[in-house]
Formats: sequence, C-alpha cells, structure tokens
Amino acid sequence: MPQMELPIFPVGTTLINLSLAFHCDLQGNVVYFYGYLPVFQHAKDDIRTHRLIMAQLYINGTAKQTELAKAFGINVIVIKRSVSLFQDKGASGFFEDKRRGGPRILTPSVLEIIQTKLDEGINVSDIAEELKIKLDTIKKAIQDGRLTRFSKKSNDVEMTKSARSIKDANASLGMGATDSHGRMAARFGLVQGVKPEFINCFDVPQGGVLLALPALLVNGLLDHTKDVFKMKEAFYSIFSLFICMAFMALARIKSIEGMRHVAPGEWGKLLGLDRSPEPRCMRNKIRELSKENQSQKWSAKLSADWLKGTPEEAGVLYVDGHVRVYHGSQTQLPRHYVTRQKLCLRATTDYWVNTSSGNPVFFITKTVDPGLIHVLEHDIIPRLLLDVPGQPSQKELDEDKWLPRFTIVFDREGFSPGLFKRLWDNRIAVQTYYKGAREEWPEEEFNQHDIQLPSGEIVQYSLAERGTYVSGCLWMREIRKLKSNKKACNQCSMISTNFKNNLISISTGIFSRWSQENYFKYMRENFSLDRLIDYETEPVQGNTKIINPSYRKLDSEIKKNNSLLCKRKVKFGSILLEGDIDQEKVEKHENEKGVLLAEIQSLEAKLELLKKDRKEEKKHITVDELPEQDRFEQLSQSGKHLIDTVKMIAYRAETAMSNLLISIVPDYDKNATRALLREIYNNTVDLVVDETNKILKVRVHHLATRGHDNALRKLCDELTSTETEFPESGLKMVYELIE
Repeated sequence: MPQMELPIFPVGTTLINLSLAFHCDLQGNVVYFYGYLPVFQHAKDDIRTHRLIMAQLYINGTAKQTELAKAFGINVIVIKRSVSLFQDKGASGFFEDKRRGGPRILTPSVLEIIQTKLDEGINVSDIAEELKIKLDTIKKAIQDGRLTRFSKKSNDVEMTKSARSIKDANASLGMGATDSHGRMAARFGLVQGVKPEFINCFDVPQGGVLLALPALLVNGLLDHTKDVFKMKEAFYSIFSLFICMAFMALARIKSIEGMRHVAPGEWGKLLGLDRSPEPRCMRNKIRELSKENQSQKWSAKLSADWLKGTPEEAGVLYVDGHVRVYHGSQTQLPRHYVTRQKLCLRATTDYWVNTSSGNPVFFITKTVDPGLIHVLEHDIIPRLLLDVPGQPSQKELDEDKWLPRFTIVFDREGFSPGLFKRLWDNRIAVQTYYKGAREEWPEEEFNQHDIQLPSGEIVQYSLAERGTYVSGCLWMREIRKLKSNKKACNQCSMISTNFKNNLISISTGIFSRWSQENYFKYMRENFSLDRLIDYETEPVQGNTKIINPSYRKLDSEIKKNNSLLCKRKVKFGSILLEGDIDQEKVEKHENEKGVLLAEIQSLEAKLELLKKDRKEEKKHITVDELPEQDRFEQLSQSGKHLIDTVKMIAYRAETAMSNLLISIVPDYDKNATRALLREIYNNTVDLVVDETNKILKVRVHHLATRGHDNALRKLCDELTSTETEFPESGLKMVYELIE
C-alpha cells in the first residue's frame, strides 16, 4: 500500500481559490472560510477530518482537485481516494478502524500441525511439500518465533549438547557411561555385546562420519568379522569396535590416544551407545583381535573379495615398497634407505599391492627386507595366483602362447631378467623400467599419442616401440618415451612381457604407477600410515636370513678404500712434467709421484687383504647366528596390521564417495572432492529416531558455502537411496541437509 501524504498547514491564511481559503493559528487549529464565513474547523493533526472536508469541498463544487492539491501540497491521488471513500461510505467511512488482515496461510490450526511435525523430527522441506506450503513461508515463521524448529519437551532433555554434557559428567560409572544397566549386564556375562540404541540428539560433533557408513559396509568393514575373530564380547560388540575404528580414521583422529581428546559421550551417540571405548579398552580389544594372526586372515579374505568385486582392475596390479621409519629406542631395527629423506634409517618395509586407480588390495610387512624381487616371487605372486579372478584356463593358455594370466607393474628395484623369465614361464606379464644406460633411438621413430590416465586426465607423449632381447634370455617389448627439456633430450625406456595389449595400454599402465606413490603420500598425511599402534616388540624368526654384520663391515671398508684408491690413481695420472726440464723440477715431480705410488700400492695391498677376509665371511646368516650384541627384535605387527586394514577400508570408502560426488556433481572440482569429504566428516549433525518407521535420520548442518551445500544435498539423496541399515539396530539410515 502506498504511503499517505500529509497535508501542509502553514501558519496564517492561505488561499485555495478566489472564494475559499483556510487559516491556521498558532494553537494548531485550521479554519476554512468561504468568503467571510467560517464553514469548517479541525485540529492540525486531525487528518481524517481534513480528508472528509476536502471530499465535501470538491463534491459541492467549491474547489477543484488541483486547487486543493496545490494549496495543501499533496498529490491529486489522495483527494481522489477521499472522494471515492465519501461516495462509497459517507462521512463515517473516514472514521472506521482499519481492518488488519489475519494470516491466510499459517492459521493457528496450521501452525499447530506444523509444530507437531517439527517436534517429531520431520524435515522442514518435507513438511512444506506435504502441506503444499512454500518452504520460505515456514522458514519465516521459524525466524519470527511463531514456530520452533527444535522443541525442547520434557522427555527430550538429552537432545541438547549442553544437557548431554552435564549428564555425561555426572555419570556414576565414569565420563559418559550412562548405560549402567547395560554395563552391569555385560560385566556379569548376561549380554554379549550391547546392541546400539539411538536417541534424538542435536548438534553431535563429527557426526558427518555417519555419511560414510554405506561406503564402509560395501567395502567390507564388517565382512568375515564374526567368522575370523574370536573375541569375548562384553559391552562393546565386534561391530561397534570396527565401526568406531573406521570413524576414527575418517575423522582424522591420528591415534588411539587421540580419543582422549574427544567427548566420549558424543562419540557414543554416533555408535548408538552411551560412550565410545576409552583408549585402554581399545588397545586391549585390538590386542585380543590380533592374536593368532586373525588380522592377517581377515585382510586376506577382504583382498580376495575386492579383487573379485573389480575384475576389470585385477588384470593389472601395482607393487611397490613403502619404508616406515622407526625413531624409537625399543629395538635396533635394520637400516633401510629412505628415498624421500635420502638417508639410511632404521625402518620396516611394507610391500603394497594396489589397483590402477590407487585402491589398496593388500600389503606384506618385512622387518628384514629381502628386496622386491624376493618378495614378489615368494610372497606376492603365489597369493595373486589364488586371488586374481578371471584368469585364463590352461587350455586357453596352451592355445594362445602370448596370453598372460595378469600383469604386474613395478619400478626399477624389481628389474631382473631372470625373474621376468620365471614369471613368464607361469604366464605372468611384467611392466617396468629398463635399468641401465641404453643407446638413444632416432627421434624420427617417435609418434605423438594421447594417453588417458585413470584419473581421466589426457596427456600427450611421444612414444616408440621395438623388440629387445634382454640379457640374452628373454624377448621383451621395449617402449620409449621422448622427454624434451632445455638441457637435453632424454628417452625413458620401459619393457614388458605383455604382448596382447597395445602400445598405449602398456604406456598407460607404466605412467599410472604414480597413483600408488600418491596413495602412500595421502595415507601418511591423512591417515597416519606410519604411526605405531603400540610400543610392543616380538622376536624375529630364528631362520630369517639377514646380512652378516661382519661381512657388511668388511664390504663397507672395501668400498671406502676402493673409492680412495680410484682418487689416488686419478691424481697420479694427472701429475705431468710440463715446461722447461731442470733438476729441481724433476726431483719434485719424482718425489710427488713416488709418494702417490707408495700410497696406491699400500691401498691395493690392503684391498687384497680385505677382499680375502670378506671371502671367508658368509654374506647371509640367520638371526640365530647373530652375535648377542647385534640381535634385535621386530615391532609388533598384528595390531598394526589390523589398524592398517581398517584404514585401507576407510580410504576405499572415501574414494568411493569421491567418485560418487564427481558423477552426481559433474561441475564440481575433481581435485577438491576429498577436501569436501573431510569437511563433511567433521561436520555437526542432528540425529532423529523414527521408531514407527524404523528410521534413523542424520540431518547434516550446513557447510561453508552454498556450492558445498548443493553437493552435500545430492550426496545425501544418493546415500539415502542405498537404504542402508545401521548394523544391529534395525534402523534404516536417511540422510538430509538440515533446512
């Protein structure tokens, strides 16, 4: 409605026309004169009477609308409305109270219905859709206070975070241990693992990890656990422990001790329990779950399932070693060369098998590192022969002499023509880099090719191919990539025994090896892959072969003296007699050469003795043959293996969610999906239980930007469509962005 214009009443007399005028005195009274006769009077602030008088003056023909508008400084529209009101309702129409419009949509009865649904935990958008009301209308009512989003009823006092915090602090059995009945029943063996029971609660921190539950279950978090692990279940069931460990990994809680710095009661709400396990309890459970190589057996079953689930990726697998540096003092581990630090440090080596997309399959830990060639031949290949699906039958292998079972990709550490031949005898193809300097090929042989990496990125490389007879024992394909820079033109040489794939496929396989390096880097930075689980040690098997310390010492001395000998020979050969030959210069030359010659002869004699001593020493001895002062123990592996397997599952789940985000939000930055997932995992949620429909609603709070919210909304819809049930609760998970 347009704002009403107020008339102007200047003090003194003002002419309206030749017959009509008005006078305003100092007391604020306005008197209208027709000629010399006063005809109307009203107070200066009595606008209603003024509008009535203007209407009468116009209708009676005493004044025109333009004359009245000019005299009072108002718009002609105001006079027209006054005239219309007088004609419709007469003088009384100017003194009626204005009718205030009542609510047409959100009537008291509708507000009551909406408030009831809000109290039941129904989302605002669902209420708007059900009642055919605009979403903004309900949101405005919530902002105005006519509706309350989170109604605090008497039976819902635990819903707020502050109320839960007070209750957890006052728990008689310890911080957050409010389920006294369940804990006492578990203490006396009346229950074998308390079943999760969720309650309505708001503002649960780090509750975004619940969005990863469908992906965790699909990747086998709880598969085979009941069959493999033998654990006396008390209050915490096996399912609750494994879900808790996976949530810890996704929430970037670096270690078990990190659970001391989070609210146990709040984490318990994510598990459907009163509180999360304390660190000491978690360590004891991990120790119990790791007995008798249970974790290794579980990991083996999972890796077989993963390979069978993705047969398209099982045909080409990547193998590489990852050195875990040990800085402690519990034991003196053997030294390993750490490439990323360019130092020889005490460490343990893990050999990982990954797919081309970077997803881990399994790993093998070696305290005493025998090298990639030995691990490939004795540990990895026998396992892959059993687990890789879709291998050709013996008949198919006999009919096609170039058909491989599968292909293994590794770096130069595994270069061994003998190994290549033995593997190809079993029809296992290899792809690796050609080790050693080779004569360069003419640049005319190279052609440009488009290579699509597993990430979807397309790169251009100049490639050429020839056949080569490696070390006189095996015919292989040699592929070279031309790499140009400002200093030189290098040719990167790769070899393969895979004769079925084309040039581009083999090149893609080699270049995709960096996905494994990226996996190691991401796992170290985000999942603390190198962190110890405990400080326990265990004996190394007595028949484990290691380098003889005496042999190593002699070998080091030989290398050092040999290096010194080479330097002296170079210096001896560089001393020349130049210029005029006189007696003094000749004597100086002969003395200098004589000193060097004597030193060279001494070093050669010393080297002969050292080599003779080294020849008498065994290069490899068993751990039992080590001198007492050189013996060592290895770090406990079972608990570490269990936690690392859970971290593998967490990584695979995060990768699956990242790929899902890329597919449902194609315009979102592919390189930022994992950062968005980390933001989601650490976000706050509300948990609302619908016992009638057996639903657990996870209502996620808003993120940093609207773009993130849009991606999260689509992700919630996709996750809800999986109809995942929280294990042992009977509640179906429903995810939504809070509105």
